[in-house]
Amino acid sequence: MPSRAITQTPQTRPESSWRHPSDTGPSLMRRDDPKLARAIGVAAAAAIIFGGMALVLQTSGRVTPLGVGWATFLLTLGIAGLLFHAAFDSDLQIRRVYMAFGYLCLGVGGFLAIVPYNKQPGALFGQGFMCLFLGLLFLLAFLRNEEDAWFRNLAENILGGAGALMAVIGLVGGNIKGEFLTPYGLLLALLGLIYLIAFVGSRGVSDNLAYRTGLGIGGVGILVWAVALLRSALPPLFYRWHWTSTQPGDYFVPYGLLLMAVGLLYVAVSLLECSDWPWIVLTRRELGSLFYSPVAYIVLFAFAIVHWLAYFLVVLNLLDNVSVPEPIVGRFFLQWLVVIGTIVAVPVLTMRLLSEEKRTGTLEVLLTAPVDETAVVVSKFLAACIMYMAMWLPFGLLLIYLRLAGGSEFDYRPLFSFTIGLAATSAAFVSMGVFFSSLTRSQIASGVLTCAGMIVLTIIFLVNSVVSSSSPSSAWVTVLKHVSYIDVWIDTLDGRLLPRQLLFFLSMTVIWLFGSIKVLEARKWA
Repeated sequence: MPSRAITQTPQTRPESSWRHPSDTGPSLMRRDDPKLARAIGVAAAAAIIFGGMALVLQTSGRVTPLGVGWATFLLTLGIAGLLFHAAFDSDLQIRRVYMAFGYLCLGVGGFLAIVPYNKQPGALFGQGFMCLFLGLLFLLAFLRNEEDAWFRNLAENILGGAGALMAVIGLVGGNIKGEFLTPYGLLLALLGLIYLIAFVGSRGVSDNLAYRTGLGIGGVGILVWAVALLRSALPPLFYRWHWTSTQPGDYFVPYGLLLMAVGLLYVAVSLLECSDWPWIVLTRRELGSLFYSPVAYIVLFAFAIVHWLAYFLVVLNLLDNVSVPEPIVGRFFLQWLVVIGTIVAVPVLTMRLLSEEKRTGTLEVLLTAPVDETAVVVSKFLAACIMYMAMWLPFGLLLIYLRLAGGSEFDYRPLFSFTIGLAATSAAFVSMGVFFSSLTRSQIASGVLTCAGMIVLTIIFLVNSVVSSSSPSSAWVTVLKHVSYIDVWIDTLDGRLLPRQLLFFLSMTVIWLFGSIKVLEARKWA
C-alpha cells in the first residue's frame, strides 16, 4: 500500500511532514497575448476598406473626401498593419487565412504580370509585381508561426518554385531580348532571388535541398555573368578582326553591365548562405544580430520616410515643369534630406558593432574561436555595408514605379556610376564608424564620434562651394572636390565616373579598417 505522504497532494499534506514536496514539473509556457496585434489588424482592415472604397469611387469619377493620395496612404498603412497582425498572431485559423491570402496574392500577381491589357503585354506588370511581393511577405509571416510540417513544406516549396521560375524568366528573357531586361526581366530576376533567399532561410542550409539551392544560385550567377561578358566582348572583337561584316550594337551598356551585376549579386548571395569561410560566417552572424534587433527596422523605416519625402518633392517639381533636363535621377538623390539622413544613419548602424562586444565581454569569447581580429573587423564592416546599401533600395523602388506608372523611359544609366560611387563612399563611412566603435565601450561615444566625422566630411562640400565661387582656378578646388563625397555623388549622377575620385574613399576605408584591427590587437600588449 503506498504511503500517504506520496499520494497526498502538496495542499493536503501535513506541514510537519519530513518529506520534501513532490516535484510538480516545470510550469506551462504561455504564448504572448495577441490583443495588440489583433487590434492593429482590425484597424488595418478598416483602413483598407475605406482606402479601397475611396480609390474605387475616385476611379469611377465621383468626388470623395479622401483624395487619391490619402486613399493610397490608407491602403499602404492597412497592408502594413495586416502584415504585423499576420506575424504576431499565431492563432490557427488566423494564420491559415493569411496563408490563403498569400497564395491568392501569388496567383493574382502572376496573372497580372503576364495578361495583356489594351493589347499591350505587361501593361499591368507593376500591379502584378506588387502582388507577388505582398504574397512573399504574407507567406513569410505565415511560416513564422506555422507548426504543421505539411503546411510548412508546401509553403516553402511554393516559395522556392516561384522564385526559380521568376529567376529563369527574368534572366533568360533578359539575355534573349535586352528590351525585356529593363525593367521587367531585372525586376523578376531580383524578386526571384528574394524568393529563393526566403526558401533557403526558412529551411536552413543544414537541409540538403536548401543547401543545393544555395549552390545553384551561385552557379546560375556565374553562368549569367559569363554569358553577359562574352556577349559584350566577343561581337566587337569579331567585327574588329573582320570575322563579321555587321557592326554590333551597343550591348555592354546597359544590358551586359546590368546582367553581370545581377550575376555577381547571385554569386554573393550564394557565398553568404553556403560558404564556411570564417569571415562569411561572422558576416551572417552580424547580419542576423542586426535584423533580430530593432535598430535595422528603425533605420530602414526612417530612411524609407526620407526617400518618400524626397520622391514627393521631386514629383511636385516634375509637375510644375513641363520639360525637365536629363538625367532626372539626380533630382532624387541630391537633396539635403538624403544627406542629413546619411549623417544620422551611419552612426546608428556602426556605433554598436565593436563597442557592444567590448562592453558585454563577448569579444573575448568570440576571439577564442578559430578567428582572428581581421576576420572580426572585416565581417562587421561587410554586414554594416550591406545594411547601408539596403537602405537605398526604396529609392530604386520609387524609380521603378515612376517608370511603370509614367509609361515613359528616362536616362537610368547614371545609376550605374552612382551605385559604384555610393559603394565606395559608404565603405569609407562604415569603416570610420567601425574604427570609432573599436575605441570605446560606450555606444553613445562611438556614435557621437562617427556623427562628428560625417559632419566634417559634409562641411568639406560647403567649403569647396565657397572656395570655387571665390577662386575657381585654385588648386584647393580640385583637392576638396576629391575629398567631398557629395561632389562624388554629383559627378557620378551626371554620368562621370573617374577612378581618381574614388581613390580617397577607398584609401580611407583601408586605413580605418587597419586601425580597427590594430586597436583590437592592442589588448594583447597590455
